[in-house]
Amino acid sequence: TCLGNITWGMLPLHASGICACTYHIFYNPSALQFLVTMQAGLTCLGNITCAIAAYRIAVSNGWTFAEVNPFPQGNTSPQGLIIDATAAAPLATVEPAESTVVLAGKIAAATIVCSYLVKYGELG
Repeated sequence: TCLGNITWGMLPLHASGICACTYHIFYNPSALQFLVTMQAGLTCLGNITCAIAAYRIAVSNGWTFAEVNPFPQGNTSPQGLIIDATAAAPLATVEPAESTVVLAGKIAAATIVCSYLVKYGELG
């Protein structure tokens, strides 16, 4: 059955947890460092297999990709509309005040500053 697939899909996740527990039970020795890499690989594999199993369960219950679209099917594009009670009016859009390069620079700078504060802020 499809529900049995989710069990097999979760098996790599269980093995990942066993790797983590084994590594920490022995107080993180360098001889067992390979367990950290194995845990990462098994977690990735487990996430993929669980996603596949969940997809197979959904398809077996009649789910289709057409159900992903939350907008009703029609000739009108829902993009740019504001719903106000029962009427829809065009959305007033505003051009961005800065370019995406400037925005990306600000985000990168904020990330670096926050990382520095988190790492060295508690040492004082």
